[in-house]
Amino acid sequence: MEYTLTKLLAVNAISFGLVVAFLLTARKLQWGRRTEIVLGIIAVVGWCYMQYWYVTRPDFKPTDDYPLHVCDFSAAFAALSLLLPRRWLRTLLYFTAPFAGMAFITPTTEAYPNETAFWLFWIGHASILGLMAYIVWIRGYRPTRRDFQFAVLVGTIYFLAMFGCNWAFDWNYAYVGKKGPPFSLGGWPWHGLVIYGIMNLVFLILWRFGSRAAKPAPM
Repeated sequence: MEYTLTKLLAVNAISFGLVVAFLLTARKLQWGRRTEIVLGIIAVVGWCYMQYWYVTRPDFKPTDDYPLHVCDFSAAFAALSLLLPRRWLRTLLYFTAPFAGMAFITPTTEAYPNETAFWLFWIGHASILGLMAYIVWIRGYRPTRRDFQFAVLVGTIYFLAMFGCNWAFDWNYAYVGKKGPPFSLGGWPWHGLVIYGIMNLVFLILWRFGSRAAKPAPM
């Protein structure tokens, strides 16, 4: 399906409307650990199903469909951060989730609403942003300098790993392969360096602004 501006705005409006409804419900009902565990189990099962569906579908493409994209990892961090409220999981969710937001600007799916891929794509990306907002607005997560440094370290390891795998197998995970992102950032390998620089700039902005934000009032 070709995403015209009208279609894209409609999908964005529905997705962000559901995210807001999720956050307001969580705030109003004052969800505790039991609710988070139940939601975490559902999210983990959903993530596993999504990855199983992608790798077993007839038109599977090893160049793009293994669960190695940033959004795949971010979705895993989102699910596990509900199930296991460890700070390092919330840190990785916080710093990687904004990259999932690119899907709402330049979607990479061409599926129609009557196809499973359509729902997996949009529900997956909306869930990432929704759970990032949840840990920030509901649970009061605020990044520290140490969190920022941890995110840069993990991001660098991931970038180097994907750059090497893409070069060896002609893949395009994290869009640092020869094919590159769906928009021009220069030829390979230079667009990989641009993406790495953008990643660290986004991390820096998230840390500086996020650390200064006021914490939410207790529920």
